[in-house]
Amino acid sequence: MAEPIISNEPIYSKKVFVKSILNFVVDEPQPSLTEIVHDIRRILDAHHVINQWYLFCLETIRSEFQLFAQLSSTKSYSLIKSIFKGLQKYSFVNDKVDKVTEEKWQEYLSRCVFSSSRLNTNA
Repeated sequence: MAEPIISNEPIYSKKVFVKSILNFVVDEPQPSLTEIVHDIRRILDAHHVINQWYLFCLETIRSEFQLFAQLSSTKSYSLIKSIFKGLQKYSFVNDKVDKVTEEKWQEYLSRCVFSSSRLNTNA
């Protein structure tokens, strides 16, 4: 997943591949929250992460594993802190990123990661 993606490169087939793998994995015994967060940190540690490919990967992992609901219910403060530390490295308002990608990241961060709604269970 650390492969750099050119922002205008079609990623549809990669998205289908990731969804297929995660759909298969979800039926297996679920990885631990520590393993899932470790994978998210690997994505966030990639160079030039502010693109639609990495955003899709993060959204898919969050959705398929109901990540934030699990982190909240188990009070996994160190894992939550780890995700925040990974996000702190980036300026999500960036001249090098197209406006569509920038808006999608802002929506993801405000709706999923930093939502103050206690009813937000990965909607």
